[in-house]
Amino acid sequence: MEHILLVEDEPILRRMFCTFLRAEGYIVEEAATVEEAEHIINAELIDLVVSDLKLGLKSAHDLYAWIREMYPGMKDRFIVISGWPEVEGFPFFLSKPFHIDALIALIKKSMECSTDLAQASNGG
Repeated sequence: MEHILLVEDEPILRRMFCTFLRAEGYIVEEAATVEEAEHIINAELIDLVVSDLKLGLKSAHDLYAWIREMYPGMKDRFIVISGWPEVEGFPFFLSKPFHIDALIALIKKSMECSTDLAQASNGG
């Protein structure tokens, strides 16, 4: 099962999302800040990042830029969630409020797309 990093600075939302994702069988790590997320990504084998847009003084843009530089293989496995109706610059976006099924579907789509890209780049 996929190993997901959930980055959300609101503790109640972070716990809720983690609970739902774990109930779906995902292995979930959690972070409240960009710095915590970077530390976890450096220490764990993470398959996918789900991040809130606004993360205190930094944002998902900062985390995504770092991932693209340090772990380019993860650049297509990044989902941003936000209260804004539209956000650009990320491979996947989900606007709050949403039903957890929409997040699960987007996680599956992200993993399928990244698998398809890896197979295409390997000639498969």
